[in-house]
Amino acid sequence: MQKRGNKAQAAMEFLMTYGWAILIVLIVLASLFFLGVFNPKTTNTCLINAPFSCNDIAIGKNYVVVSLGAQNILSGSLTEKKINDLNCPNLQGEL
Repeated sequence: MQKRGNKAQAAMEFLMTYGWAILIVLIVLASLFFLGVFNPKTTNTCLINAPFSCNDIAIGKNYVVVSLGAQNILSGSLTEKKINDLNCPNLQGEL
């Protein structure tokens, strides 16, 4: 009868010792999933010819924002908007 008590006590000690560690690991993993650490990021690329430079680009579900810079140019006008070589006449833009 004494052996059965020792096995039960060993099992409870195992659960109490490693159960907390497993619970903490699960909480950390859930937090990382919630923060979006495991979501793959898409690359945002802006290619433009000189004398212009691409300062920043932000792409969302319903928007694209591109910040351009220019060297030795004081003013300009936007004449054409293309994304992947497709015209986008309905896009709003300003300089």
